[in-house]
Amino acid sequence: VNSVLVTRRGFLTFDPLCAIGFEDKGLVLTVANPDIQSSDIDMADRKPYDEQVITRLQRISQLLASLHLAGIFHGDAQVRNFTVSPTSNIEAIDWESAQIVDFTKDENLEIVSDRAANDLRKLFESIVIGPDGRRKISEVSFSNYFNDVIFNPYYDFFGSHLIDYERDMGILSAIERIVHKDLSTRYADYAKLPASSTAAAAAAG
Repeated sequence: VNSVLVTRRGFLTFDPLCAIGFEDKGLVLTVANPDIQSSDIDMADRKPYDEQVITRLQRISQLLASLHLAGIFHGDAQVRNFTVSPTSNIEAIDWESAQIVDFTKDENLEIVSDRAANDLRKLFESIVIGPDGRRKISEVSFSNYFNDVIFNPYYDFFGSHLIDYERDMGILSAIERIVHKDLSTRYADYAKLPASSTAAAAAAG
């Protein structure tokens, strides 16, 4: 079970009780904890530009950097898959799509870069696009929001925790190149989405 492997690498998450199999799919059950909330619920009534939302996303980005440095790639890094506890600890959940890759093997460097960029894009999209399919951020803010709120905290954390400087900086540069190239092709699609009242007000302001 991926959550067990993640825990063994030193990251907090929910311990599974059991797994239920359905042909080619499965469901992992964990202990319910009413004091733990998914970040999307916790931030539901707040605007993307709210200081608390920005701080939360920056911390999630740093957690992703820490996971990636450990060779763990979430695979579905939407904001709802990060929980916040009453003590403000942030933990990732829902590891069904996760991959654990040996960071030290040269043949895995492309996989590492691609998976990391995918996690960052997934996180950004879960903020840009609301559950109603509306765009929550002004289209003129896409690049700045991604860089300031998600990528820069990720980059700074990753860059300050390098193990093998030459190799890891090469990976970080590749992640930066891939995710920005990927998102630049998607900004036009995001802009076509109907704007929420938040995005419209930001554009007007």
